[in-house]
Amino acid sequence: MERRFNRTAEDLGNIVALEHVNVTVPDQQQATIFYIAGLGLTRDPFLMTGPTNMWVNVGRSQFHLPTSPAQVLRGHTGIVVPNREALLRRLERTRKRLEGTRFDFTEHEEFVEATCPWGNRIRCNAPDERFGRIARNRLRRIRRAERYGRRDRAVLSQRDGRQGRRVRRRCRQKRKG
Repeated sequence: MERRFNRTAEDLGNIVALEHVNVTVPDQQQATIFYIAGLGLTRDPFLMTGPTNMWVNVGRSQFHLPTSPAQVLRGHTGIVVPNREALLRRLERTRKRLEGTRFDFTEHEEFVEATCPWGNRIRCNAPDERFGRIARNRLRRIRRAERYGRRDRAVLSQRDGRQGRRVRRRCRQKRKG
C-alpha cells in the first residue's frame, strides 16, 4: 500500500532553520506597537536601530521590518510565546492604539492568532514538547516556577534577564529550605 504525504498537516520536522522573516511595513511606530508592545517581542538593540528598519528578536529568530509599502504574506507565521495569558492582556491593551488598521486577534484552543496592522497573521503557541528543545526548556522553567508559586516573574523576559536570574535563585533557595 502506498502512503501519500499529507501536505495540509503541520509538519515541524521539515524546518531546518528559519532565522528570519522579512516583511516590509509602511509605519515603524505601528510595527513597534504590534510586535513589541502587543506580541511582547524585543527590538534588536544593536542591529538596524534606525527609524526606517527594525529587527525584532523572537528567540534565535527575527522579524526584519524595513519601511516600504506593506507586504502581506500568504498563510501565517508561527511563534512560541512563554505566557498565553500575558499575550492576551498585551494584545487587548494595544487594540485602541491600532484602531483603523487590520489589527485583530482571535483565541483558539491551541493558539492565539494575531493579525498585524497590515494583515500578516502570526500564530502564537504556548511552549510545548512538539516545538522542540528550545521551547521544551522554556516550558520546564515555567513549570518549575509554577511549583514554587512564581510563574509570572520566572518566565524569562528578553527585556529583563536580570529579574529572571534573581527569580531562579529564589526558586533554588526555596527548594533547599
